[in-house]
Amino acid sequence: MFENLYCGLELPDEWLDPQPVPGFVWDAAGPPNPDNGHCVAGFGYDSNGVTISTWGMEGRMTDAAIAKYLSQNEHGDLYTVISHDAINRATQRAPNGFDWSQLVADFDSLGGNVRPGDSL
Repeated sequence: MFENLYCGLELPDEWLDPQPVPGFVWDAAGPPNPDNGHCVAGFGYDSNGVTISTWGMEGRMTDAAIAKYLSQNEHGDLYTVISHDAINRATQRAPNGFDWSQLVADFDSLGGNVRPGDSL
């Protein structure tokens, strides 16, 4: 259902030196550096992690990197945008329709802050 992820994080120095090249893989490395604040877009997922786009390149962020750098303790953030089209597609596929209340409960259990009536 989620067609995208937006990851806000502080990159570790090891991810920037040497500079990434297309096809890079970001795995858990050193501590996050607050001087390296960055946002990447995630648009695919498989057993190797999330496919991301940054600086005009595609790469991969492993599950270990996501767990380490996108946690609140490390000042990371993870967002998704749910479009009206995605809700309509989910409603058309699910026999009982889209369950907004359950989605809110799921986000709340993860520390999210989505509420009915929020912009989609």
